[in-house]
Amino acid sequence: MSKQDSPQVRAIRARYQQSFSDKASELGALQSALLEGRGENPESELNEYLHKLAGSSGMYGYSDLSQVCREAMAAIESGNDTNLARSLEQVQALLTEYA
Repeated sequence: MSKQDSPQVRAIRARYQQSFSDKASELGALQSALLEGRGENPESELNEYLHKLAGSSGMYGYSDLSQVCREAMAAIESGNDTNLARSLEQVQALLTEYA
């Protein structure tokens, strides 16, 4: 965060940060749906959620979170379950850390 940020920008970033615990819960639900095979296309739903999280977190200055989301998306695309599990664990850890 820049020292030059306006109070409005700081407030928006604070609201975004406050949403991290909800984001972690939603990610956990999507991961469970994937593992249990629930839903029409749980893999696609998880990928879409990660895509949104990667974009928004990068925009708000959480580049490490954005990068790990992109790694998880790449693991989904390549079918690498080991890398996906590791990346999702890292995403959850960062969401928890920043919450």
